Amino acid sequence: FDLIPSSQIDNIVIYKTPAPELPADFAGAAIQISSLGISDRNSVSIAYSAGFIEGTTFRKYHSYKGGKYDWLGFDDGTRALPAGFPSTKDFRALASNSSDADKLSIQEIGRSFNKIWTPFASSSAPLNQNLNIAFTRRVLLGKSSLGLVSSVLYNRTTDSEHILRQGFQAYNTILDKSNPYYIYNDNKFKQTSRIGALLNMNLVFGNNQKIEFRNLVNQQGASTTTLRRGQNFYGGNYEKNYELDYQSRLTYTSSLGGKHTLFNQLTSFDWNAGYAYADQNRPDIRRVQTSLSGDLDPKLDPFRIGVNFNADPKMLGRLFLQNHEHLKNLNINISQKIPLGSFVPELKAGFLYTDLSRTFTARNIGFAFANIFKFNWSMVQLPVDSSDFSPSFFGKINDLFSNENINPLTGLKIDESTNKSDSYQAWNKTYATYIGLVIPLLNRIKIYSGVRYENNAQRLYGHLETGDSIRVNNVFKDLFPSVNLTFNVSSDLLLRFAYGKTVNRPEFREISPFAFFDFDENASIYGNPALKNAYIHNTDLRLEWYPSQGEIVSLGVFNKNFIDPIEKKLVNVGSGYNYTFRNANSAYSRGVELDMRKSFLFLENSSSFFHLLKDFTLVFNGSLIQSQINNPDPNERDSVRVLQGQSPYILNAGLYYQNDKSGLSLSALYNVIGKRIDYIGDLETPHIWEMPFHSLDFTFSIKTGRFVTIKLGAKNVLNDTVLFRQYEEPVLKDTQVKVTRIQVTRKYVPGRQFSCGISLTF
Repeated sequence: FDLIPSSQIDNIVIYKTPAPELPADFAGAAIQISSLGISDRNSVSIAYSAGFIEGTTFRKYHSYKGGKYDWLGFDDGTRALPAGFPSTKDFRALASNSSDADKLSIQEIGRSFNKIWTPFASSSAPLNQNLNIAFTRRVLLGKSSLGLVSSVLYNRTTDSEHILRQGFQAYNTILDKSNPYYIYNDNKFKQTSRIGALLNMNLVFGNNQKIEFRNLVNQQGASTTTLRRGQNFYGGNYEKNYELDYQSRLTYTSSLGGKHTLFNQLTSFDWNAGYAYADQNRPDIRRVQTSLSGDLDPKLDPFRIGVNFNADPKMLGRLFLQNHEHLKNLNINISQKIPLGSFVPELKAGFLYTDLSRTFTARNIGFAFANIFKFNWSMVQLPVDSSDFSPSFFGKINDLFSNENINPLTGLKIDESTNKSDSYQAWNKTYATYIGLVIPLLNRIKIYSGVRYENNAQRLYGHLETGDSIRVNNVFKDLFPSVNLTFNVSSDLLLRFAYGKTVNRPEFREISPFAFFDFDENASIYGNPALKNAYIHNTDLRLEWYPSQGEIVSLGVFNKNFIDPIEKKLVNVGSGYNYTFRNANSAYSRGVELDMRKSFLFLENSSSFFHLLKDFTLVFNGSLIQSQINNPDPNERDSVRVLQGQSPYILNAGLYYQNDKSGLSLSALYNVIGKRIDYIGDLETPHIWEMPFHSLDFTFSIKTGRFVTIKLGAKNVLNDTVLFRQYEEPVLKDTQVKVTRIQVTRKYVPGRQFSCGISLTF
């Protein structure tokens, strides 16, 4: 929903079992999202809502000066590289020369950067705002009709998180305690603005023939200020650090498609041609690190700004990242019923072509010593302030970047340490075709079986950190068989069996060797070019009961066998953690699932007070899951354990009230998942577990008169804690007893959210 706002979504269909016409690249489910399409009436609607976040709204808030278009979701160039800034190759050539003229050029380039380095505290964070305007129109053209659905939206939110972050070294079994790498307290403030527009048109003609033209565009920009204070035990220093970040995302999708029926509806045919563009830019990520030796007294000694010999993303760094993607696709499906008396099988076939390309570039720029032997060390001294990150604390940082301090002798110089590994190009092309056959038997059994063929080529061209070029060229030609069998036990009771083979292909970021230092995680994250496809054999058996229209009770058991599953892995590098990806040998995930949608309308004629429940509907989904991964390797922490990312249970429940006569609707939604491994560990480092988070949301809506609807909402009512842990199980050397010790790696409370809105529909 960060990419497609909920107000622009018509429906979401989740396919839990494979079928020949579905793309083979999914493990848990395939999700189809459709934007608003056909409208059966002419209307104009205007909706506005305001939101309050506990712990953020009307509280002290930190931000920094951005561009004049931040409120629209994009940068105006304030964060761009200075005009005429040389390419990486030209900059290195310039920096390698020692002439006075070249040094003067480097000096002027450094002075040309914007000098916005100072976070500031505002008196209070504003309310969140959301505005949506929609317009629908249907015009009759003889026996045909032309429909139009359009909408525009604007959204602006302000949020904050106060996070405890900790990293741990190997456990000290003698002292029975953890030796931390760091203990940080982060105050993270984020302002997000989004504008979006939707324009969908459809033409219905002839005998239920339809052509649709869909367009959706969203522009989102997020300005983030993170203030960090804590202790780095690896260096033995107290630290005050911060990051100023901006991330913009533009997504545009367009498709032209049609649905047609021919020959007395024996033949159905649909087609779709589409194009999508997406970019994700993070211009001018600025980071400052200040430290004080653990041997000094913070009340008497100043924190010092960290400066390196070359551009360092952690110290006075200025990172510029750009990511551009283009996606083209063509999809054709045809279905032919073959009447053979009372026996009417159906033949299905189709073709899919997708072409996804990505260009990623990063430039690692920052300030460094101009001359270590003549550097004026008084420039890095900062007074210790009694309050965290006060304006007086940051005032010295602005002084640091005054023009006189950017010079080739006693000051700072602009530098670049961009490597070849910081950029890559990637492509993913798929040609797919399928054939399937639906066979009805004895009016009670239906068999749908088929096979899908996919020719997938995934290519990535880049470089390793050594500068050596790397070519990832994964070409796979696979068959994906599937079978679905349905048995009508009675008119309202079905028994379903399904089997299908699917694949989980690595994403570009998972195979790219590009290493990005993540300030939040205090770690570098990089991909693994040697990753392989993971193949999954999916089997499930379900009993479905349909008591009445709109109701269902489904009980199923499922089993998934994984070959080469992809997992997220932490790497202990001695000074902290890094994160990457790898293939395990094999795994399985099996369990039982209950789906239920039950209306209480049957109580309508009850003589007791139970008739008051007639307008309620209960929706429930719950799963109990057992997973196991097998990795017989002496370097593994656990050769047999649960699958990374897999919870032992998942629970979703919703209670809905809808009374059309009064125009009143209510809902209560609850969700929780069992603890799951976020990153797998190694022999010395335990896995990082994401702990259960209990979520409870409420909504209230009432329609007053013909045009006005008032809505109220409350999210995260339980205000549960987001918690990540490690479980050490050392054998203490003095007692030889195995114990369990809990280490918290991340902890914060997101806060309750409340909203109030009004919509007018004419």
